[in-house]
Amino acid sequence: RPATVYRGQYVTVDELRLLQTNIGGFISFKTFFSTSTSNVRALRRTGDG
Repeated sequence: RPATVYRGQYVTVDELRLLQTNIGGFISFKTFFSTSTSNVRALRRTGDG
């Protein structure tokens, strides 16, 4: 069964628009990143939480 995970990361407006046009598709990052099932924990990783 699918799981929802969250990732706290700053992105530019252009990067956000690109992600929004790719809903349901695949994304790829050049770096390793961690995720959490807690959106609060992910927000803390951005420094805004």
